[in-house]
Amino acid sequence: MTDTYLVIGATGLQGGAVAAELLRRGAKVRALTRKTSSPKARALADRGVTVVAGDLTDLATLPAAFEGVAGVFSVQDFYAPGVGLAGELAQGRAVMSAAKAAGVAHIVQSTMGDGHRPGGPEHFLAKAMLERDLQRSGLAWTHLGTVWFMDNLLNPAMQPKLLFPVLTGSLEPSTVFPMLATDDLGWVAAEALTKPNYWAKRKINLAGDAMTVAQMKKIYRKATNRKPKGWSIPAAVFRRLAPEFAAQLAWHNEVNFCFGPEELRAIKPDATSFQDYLRRIVPPHM
Repeated sequence: MTDTYLVIGATGLQGGAVAAELLRRGAKVRALTRKTSSPKARALADRGVTVVAGDLTDLATLPAAFEGVAGVFSVQDFYAPGVGLAGELAQGRAVMSAAKAAGVAHIVQSTMGDGHRPGGPEHFLAKAMLERDLQRSGLAWTHLGTVWFMDNLLNPAMQPKLLFPVLTGSLEPSTVFPMLATDDLGWVAAEALTKPNYWAKRKINLAGDAMTVAQMKKIYRKATNRKPKGWSIPAAVFRRLAPEFAAQLAWHNEVNFCFGPEELRAIKPDATSFQDYLRRIVPPHM
């Protein structure tokens, strides 16, 4: 019998990539969403996903979604309205509680990649605390350490036209900026979900590429035949516009991740490079 996997955030960037990869492998996918009638939820249902109503802020709504699944992909959105550190912790802990109550065997948790030392902005701290809680929960776990997603180039909410002005103004010329395509996250998450005996009790740090801003601009021009924007947004200005992401960019200069693409490419040699990603999309002007 084909196992069923529950994907939290299936209507979003990370969960959507995980659901797509599981479907590609022939698995049964269940998606938890607050709005089963939304266009994204209906699109999932049209692809064969079982869409179940539930809200991570209300434990009473969760049993139907968690019952009978072999594993769960869990992700929380720190940046969603009203979430933040406290909300991310509450939602992640709700996943663990519901999973334990339903007898779920394994949780694959999206988290931040490892830095050269602990700590960082609030969204780093929330994820580090959830890693600790999951390891102490008695559940089988796999942590997927993420970095900045290349897919943000297609997300208008992320202001992709401002990417190079922001990075130029906030990152030191020598700072290496890691990146990841969500398709690669989806592949690794599906591997971990479908092969829990191999992947349990492991953290895998995921980056498909890593380079300085100057190197990114050179690749962008080569891949798109477009000149990247040459002006910059000063770091002090960006701190007022987006304090949490600005804090992360400052952290890149001071601490940074302790890994590059090698860890991902050891398990997925065809992981997407920044150049490959740019060449397979129609990029926005930046």
